[in-house]
Amino acid sequence: MSRIALKLNGTKLALDALAKLHTNRQHHKLFSTDSQSGRLAGKVALITGAASGIGKAAAIRFIQNGAKVLLADVQDHLGKSIANDLGTNAIFIHCDIANEQEITNVVDYAVTHYGRLDVMYNNAGIAGTLAPTILDLELEGFDQTMAVNVRSMVAGIKHASRVMIPRQAGSIICTASTAAILGGMANHDYAVSKAAVIGLVKSTAAELNQHGIRVNCISPPCITNTIGCKWLQGALGY
Repeated sequence: MSRIALKLNGTKLALDALAKLHTNRQHHKLFSTDSQSGRLAGKVALITGAASGIGKAAAIRFIQNGAKVLLADVQDHLGKSIANDLGTNAIFIHCDIANEQEITNVVDYAVTHYGRLDVMYNNAGIAGTLAPTILDLELEGFDQTMAVNVRSMVAGIKHASRVMIPRQAGSIICTASTAAILGGMANHDYAVSKAAVIGLVKSTAAELNQHGIRVNCISPPCITNTIGCKWLQGALGY
């Protein structure tokens, strides 16, 4: 077995062990809704992609800190189950982020139901085509990745700012990736889409700060969520 194959096999075993440990801990820790600091007490947050992965973890942490959270996702069964476990401060609402009207609807629902929107976390995204080389990349798949990972972020910022500007306050967060900064970390369409998110955040932050609205992104490395596991499966060839 080659040195590269040994390294990939070792990486797979390590990730399998990490995923198992993460699953075992979830039942005991993640659904504790005791307030830790109350720093988000009275705040209303909308999180896309909240039925799994980073979005789910964020929703749990927001609830723990006193926020009222709308969990937006296309995974209805998972989303409803998590919202039910999180209690009365969590509401699940179906939202396909590729459809701007559905983003409009969930933002409007937050304002109608709670009277405000304080935090918009644009987190949902897809792994993309997983094309291993630029020669394998189909541009139709590239367009789909950009539509979900970038266009939806534009729509999320647009409609969140629509309701935040009148209040002259708010926080908008987007999930980018280390793949946007370091070459060779992911498939090309995913890396390009996340680089575009960073550019979008910089551009809108410069505009919206004059309205008291903060716009930031986080750039996580590869983690054991749905996107990370799909990418690793592609990299390992199974």
